[in-house]
Amino acid sequence: WTGGDPVSSNLNTIQFFADTTTALTNTAAATQTVNLNNGGSAFELGTLTLNGRGSATANANMTMNLSGDALNFSDATGTINLNALNATRTITYNVIHRRNSSTLRHKEG
Repeated sequence: WTGGDPVSSNLNTIQFFADTTTALTNTAAATQTVNLNNGGSAFELGTLTLNGRGSATANANMTMNLSGDALNFSDATGTINLNALNATRTITYNVIHRRNSSTLRHKEG
């Protein structure tokens, strides 16, 4: 993600990869797992942005697994932006969390 270590706050934006124009540089299939943990209580955030562009290298698919404590999206701004794009290879996000908000909005870029 960008912006250093994520901190639990209902105003925070957690963003993976800076944009969707630069292809990821992995040269082989890869899986990365990121744990958003808050000591066993819900991880507070306002926006989760999933960017990235699949690698241009053959057979270099990328899988991003996001797991950890429940995600509690702010009732005022809670949004997930799915902006990731496939290139020659694919980029896949697996968000493996419980969600705690009745007003979460999903936006596809």
